[in-house]
Amino acid sequence: MTINRLWKKTVYLSASLIALGLLAATLIFWFSCPCDRLLGGPLKGELVSAPVSDWSFANDAPLCQNQVDAIIPWSVNLNCLSEGGQLYLSCACCEGKWWLESSS
Repeated sequence: MTINRLWKKTVYLSASLIALGLLAATLIFWFSCPCDRLLGGPLKGELVSAPVSDWSFANDAPLCQNQVDAIIPWSVNLNCLSEGGQLYLSCACCEGKWWLESSS
């Protein structure tokens, strides 16, 4: 076997192993998504700085997004609801999510 042939086999084997590893990583991520720990980017849109007196419109939203102002602003998707005009944000598995303190 020549060196050129050996080199080609090594390259093909390496590429195949890398592709198989990427496929495995994608499948693992797909089926056990750690999405509750992934950060979103900064939110776009008009900033409303005036206080909101009645949050009842939040009950019509399927999902709320909260931007955390840090060195690099990032967003978190949350369930939200309103009761008596007050806004409430829910959090699944909140323990260990430090954005909870950063967003108040």
